[in-house]
Amino acid sequence: VSERGLDPYYAWYLTTVYGEQSQAILDKMLEFSSDSSDIALARAEAWFTTHHEMVNSASDFFVRRTGRLYFDIGSIVEVRASIMQDLQDYLAWDAERRQKEEEVLDMLLHDATHYYDEELS
Repeated sequence: VSERGLDPYYAWYLTTVYGEQSQAILDKMLEFSSDSSDIALARAEAWFTTHHEMVNSASDFFVRRTGRLYFDIGSIVEVRASIMQDLQDYLAWDAERRQKEEEVLDMLLHDATHYYDEELS
């Protein structure tokens, strides 16, 4: 991971989340070398999870697959635009679907960062 410009933490993260497939993600990062290493990694993860797993939405990626919404919420600001464009390209979303995905992600981000006096039903 250090040769890709990543913090050593990502060795643990990748092997914990992707196991033996971690190297495929690191290799895919090279195709996104014009981006920062954090964005390149996220883009490689998005490619991998849409092509080899069942990611079909932004919430699949940011919540269920990578856990970024709950465990690394700050990173979403940095990678969001690139990931949303990649997901749109990989999953052939039209503009309406892209807009819906953006709105759902906004709602999830708001929900994860705001305290509610009462539980919403």
